[in-house]
Amino acid sequence: VHNANYHGNFIPQVPRQLYKRYTKKGDWILDPFMGSGEVGVVCRDLNRKFIGVEIEKEYFDVAKKRLEQTRAELNNSNNK
Repeated sequence: VHNANYHGNFIPQVPRQLYKRYTKKGDWILDPFMGSGEVGVVCRDLNRKFIGVEIEKEYFDVAKKRLEQTRAELNNSNNK
């Protein structure tokens, strides 16, 4: 789900490795610069809870859409 269009982006393997090593399922992750929502997607994949803060409405809307889309995809795959 990585999207290189956002100027502050990073590959999802970076937060994935950090969260797998230093957090447990159910832990809360705070992303104070949510941007396109990459951390939220990784948290969902790893069963971590997520709070994201973004002051730019445009990026907030992008992140919200991505998180809703990945939630729908996850629900569809779990129902199969």
